[in-house]
Amino acid sequence: MARVLTLRNSLIPVLIVTLFLLQSVTPVVTQMQDSDETLDETSTRLSNTFVDDNSTFYGHDFAGSQISIDGLLDADVRYESALDMWHSHIVIDASNQTPGTPDIEFTGYQQIEMCWSTLEGQVRTMSRNITGFETVMHVDDISAYSTVEEIVDCALSVKKNGRKTLLYADGNNIKAAQIALQSALYSAGDFWHTRTILENVNATHIELEVTPSDLEW
Repeated sequence: MARVLTLRNSLIPVLIVTLFLLQSVTPVVTQMQDSDETLDETSTRLSNTFVDDNSTFYGHDFAGSQISIDGLLDADVRYESALDMWHSHIVIDASNQTPGTPDIEFTGYQQIEMCWSTLEGQVRTMSRNITGFETVMHVDDISAYSTVEEIVDCALSVKKNGRKTLLYADGNNIKAAQIALQSALYSAGDFWHTRTILENVNATHIELEVTPSDLEW
């Protein structure tokens, strides 16, 4: 009898430990099966998962339109298409003036700014924003040049707040211009303030840059 009781008492702890191990392993097996099922349900897609159709209004400005290019007729341009196109148009009719080489800046406001000097003695600027709206302004009248080769091209810089500054030659002198935006003081619109900063320097080339701290040099 003693042996039977001893054997029965020794089997009880073994059964308890076995049941505990089975209960511990069961959640792990279940999680692995769920993970496998999740992976099996995912299928490969040929389209970009972030741009699934042509209803997303991000990407190229001509996305969603139809173009004919490289043998394709009326092909739909998707928004994620890696396709660039150049568009050209006349900024200003210069039939009565001869412009020099413009200085161009691309600002953080998605805007293009440029300035140029002319053979006849004008300094002008042009701005174009992301919507395509353009503004052409007359900055100053300067001494005329004899030939196109003599033109000293103006220099342009744009600060973080969008304020523009110009440097340009006027005869032997160098002048600076800074724009004053329309306000209660300038109710008629934007206005250019000009002043002579250097005299008798005979500049042949001018450059203007802005440091990360908005200092001009």
